[in-house]
Amino acid sequence: MSTVATEMLEPDRDLRPFPAPPPNHLLGGSGIPAYEFSTLHFAPGNQFAAWRRNFAPVVELSVADGHTDFFSGKQTIWDLGSFAVMKVKSDTCNFTSLARHARLDPLDIWQITLVLHGRSVTDTPFGRFAAGPGTVQIQRLGTAFSGSFIECELLHLLVPRQLCHGMVHLLEAAEFTAQDQGIAGLFGDYMLNLSRRLPSLDIKDTATLASATRGMIRACFSDIPDGMDTAADEADYPLFQRTHRLIDCNLFAPDLGAAKLLSELYISRSRLYRLFRPYGGVWRYIQRQRLLHAHSVLANPGDRRRILDIADAHGFADCAEFSRAFKREFGYKPSQVRASGRIQPRTRRPGADLRRVEPGSRLGAILRRLQN
Repeated sequence: MSTVATEMLEPDRDLRPFPAPPPNHLLGGSGIPAYEFSTLHFAPGNQFAAWRRNFAPVVELSVADGHTDFFSGKQTIWDLGSFAVMKVKSDTCNFTSLARHARLDPLDIWQITLVLHGRSVTDTPFGRFAAGPGTVQIQRLGTAFSGSFIECELLHLLVPRQLCHGMVHLLEAAEFTAQDQGIAGLFGDYMLNLSRRLPSLDIKDTATLASATRGMIRACFSDIPDGMDTAADEADYPLFQRTHRLIDCNLFAPDLGAAKLLSELYISRSRLYRLFRPYGGVWRYIQRQRLLHAHSVLANPGDRRRILDIADAHGFADCAEFSRAFKREFGYKPSQVRASGRIQPRTRRPGADLRRVEPGSRLGAILRRLQN
């Protein structure tokens, strides 16, 4: 666990008497959407609770000895549609991931972090690693980790699995490591320059930035000696996007599978299998998408269908098979999500304006949209 002693704060009822912060405006004019959140908008005794609630979709935060009279935290998020960039400056606090809790919005998003100032210490199932200024670290949100930010300023790339098509194995190999040497260190330079230029870029540049980011991930975290696999992967990415949309539109069709995709896409069987190899195959990818949808149904108290009926609607032969697959995927049972009795927040459409979303909820809104 953390190197700093922790004491949990009171539940979120502490947030009720908060004075409403002034509406945080969209930074820039016609540029890339960017949103700020700062604890300075809150009364001193409420600053850390607001910061904790802001990060609640990702981690549980706490502080040493429960001292929360004053807490300084500032966050800026640039929404690039297919991924996001987040800059965070925070006083010392501790974090614990929400892995294996009955989450209402399970995350499958990679976080690539560059430490600008201060120090980060992370404990994982594979050991502890520390990161200082100039260090890049990689982890997947939703896995088990904990640790401390010590007077930190950080840059984060929030990258969904879809953007990482063909490169998931590279990120998995580098997960829970701190890298500041060799070619991997170039990725930190890229992140820093990207953050400096984002305020002056236009919304039309987001597709180019997504392609550039994919290329940098491939270049900086790969040991492939030549560019052949890189070229093949980049050529396959638009096809994967088409295939993902096709699966999404036919998710509950009984005949959804490799044969249907082949007939709709007019591609060879070998190319289809290569496309889905990073996800464990075509059927494994379809099953995961169905389980994610079933998760959102179970989290909605307005949908009171039996778990057996939800399993059947999502293509599972019986409730036991559904429960086993669900627990393998998320680490908890379908009944635990149903028992939580809360509505999963609605996913916003890509590119939707978040100015009307309460500032402390914008991070969660962006993560949910990236997830879907």
